Amino acid sequence: MAVIKGAKIAKRILIIAVILIVGILLYKLITAGPAIQPTANNIIKLRSATNPLDKAKIVSSTDNFIEKMGNDKLSEQWSKIINCVNEGCHDTKYFDFLIVLFTQYKDKIPQSDLLMNLLAVQRYWGTDEVVTFSKSMTFVDEEIEKSHSQSLEKKWAEIIECNNQCADKNSLFLSLIQLIIS
Repeated sequence: MAVIKGAKIAKRILIIAVILIVGILLYKLITAGPAIQPTANNIIKLRSATNPLDKAKIVSSTDNFIEKMGNDKLSEQWSKIINCVNEGCHDTKYFDFLIVLFTQYKDKIPQSDLLMNLLAVQRYWGTDEVVTFSKSMTFVDEEIEKSHSQSLEKKWAEIIECNNQCADKNSLFLSLIQLIIS
């Protein structure tokens, strides 16, 4: 009699444990968001990748992320990069991708306003879009100052010092983006 009662209790405990595990797994699946940070990092890494194996790994990983996101606008930007990656894409392709990524997932990125304004600074520096550039630059400067992050402040100072004239200006912007999303 005691053995039967013990078996019933063990069976109930096992059922409860299975239900809890399934519930936790479902919760994690439901709350798991798009892989924004790794996708952005991969795009930035792909820009400077020269080793064919490194490129292949980055492309494969990024393609998986984008496929899981199921976002047509992002897929379109990804196709543009894929079409030129072997010959070397112009930097605007990488920045366009980041603009779409950060715009499409604005609600899921804590620093989306900072990132979008930083991309506007990069895009409009030295163009006729003086007002847009100035407002974005002011916003970025204020947000970086508020962050009290020495690494962000240092990278931003390098960008300002470069004044859109140095050869690695786009690399500086991409480095700052990586710091912000990390």
